[in-house]
Amino acid sequence: GNVRYQVTRAPDAETAYLAYWNEVVALMSATDAEIATTLLVLAHPRWIRNLEEFETLGSTLGQALDTQGLGLDADLQLVFFHPGFVFRDGRDR
Repeated sequence: GNVRYQVTRAPDAETAYLAYWNEVVALMSATDAEIATTLLVLAHPRWIRNLEEFETLGSTLGQALDTQGLGLDADLQLVFFHPGFVFRDGRDR
């Protein structure tokens, strides 16, 4: 299926959360042939500069799938990437 790329310059968690749910709705409303994967890019410097805050937001988003009673955790898998992540080999990317 197709990959959808959505860029947001959300300056705060509330706006990022709204962008996230908009992507959930778009993904769940489409067929697999229309959209198989969506990538939400948080392009505001706040998320790029602050890895800890980014990880907190990611954790909150993941919990929302599990705790809202929507059953979306069976259909959606969240994966987070950040420029500050260090992988097993210890090298920055």
